[in-house]
Amino acid sequence: MSTSRIKVNTDIMVEMVLKSEDPSVALVHQLPFCTDQWSFINAVEKICFGCALGRSAMALNQMEMLCFTGMSYIFKKPILDRFGGFARYGKFLAEDYFLSKDLFENGYKIKMSNYPAQQNIAGTNVTKYISRMVRWLRLRLNMLTIVAAFFEPMIECVNLGFLLALSLRYLFGVSMLTTMAVHISLWMVLDYLLLRCTQGGPLPFNVLTFMMAWWLREVLTYVIYAKAVLHPRTVKWGAHTYHLSLGGHTEAYHGVSSRSSLAAKRTKLTEPAPGIGVIFPEATLAKSKPEHAPLMSLKQGHSWRHSLPNGYIRASVDHQNLTLTPEA
Repeated sequence: MSTSRIKVNTDIMVEMVLKSEDPSVALVHQLPFCTDQWSFINAVEKICFGCALGRSAMALNQMEMLCFTGMSYIFKKPILDRFGGFARYGKFLAEDYFLSKDLFENGYKIKMSNYPAQQNIAGTNVTKYISRMVRWLRLRLNMLTIVAAFFEPMIECVNLGFLLALSLRYLFGVSMLTTMAVHISLWMVLDYLLLRCTQGGPLPFNVLTFMMAWWLREVLTYVIYAKAVLHPRTVKWGAHTYHLSLGGHTEAYHGVSSRSSLAAKRTKLTEPAPGIGVIFPEATLAKSKPEHAPLMSLKQGHSWRHSLPNGYIRASVDHQNLTLTPEA
């Protein structure tokens, strides 16, 4: 399973399959990353995924704790079927997280691939980057409220540096400006080294561009957080707008803009029909499904999906679970 526009090759797939051969491993996933593009915002995205997300994801996975994004992963379908299969997760917009959570809480291991997921995002800009990050943060605010609202901000460089500076001034009388300067400088050096490791080679931009992009990502973090917490229950994903409830349950808006949410008609996705992961109007399915979309038979219970202009059709190998999902 992968988000659209993921670059993959035989070496990556073989490595992920080899890691999944352990009977205790139910899912193998990749760290979100992006391909090289000659744009400043690409540097910002690389720093976001390779540094901000990378340091947490790598550390937590090394400690065998759950930190899973769902951008690209393989899993053992027979194991998932024991918990109800895909149909059970149709009520969630972030079904991949809850899927991994159930597997992890039932004693199965979640492993990270040595290869990051190379997503090719064309035509992106600062506005699209902010919208994407706001969407993901709103999901986390409803799924992991305490973590997203209070703990995530506390792992940012400037916030931690400020707390450190206050502590050192109180305990030892050290200048806050000196502490912040040393703290931020060391953090940037470590982030640069981490990004080089994630990249697996030289970066497509110079050190000056890295520093500028690093600071822009830090500043945008506060913009993203403010936008997310002001309207935490509404998420626009692809061509659809959803209302989120605490716990991650999803309701789809129909016919009315999300700005007039009080008058919007919502259809709950808490009771999906048999074999259907996410419910859409029948006309939408008929219009979106290609005339010739044969299901590919994959070994050992893997799943198949067919990309479409407005999303993708996803199906299980037994041809029973069909989901039409907007692009991430």
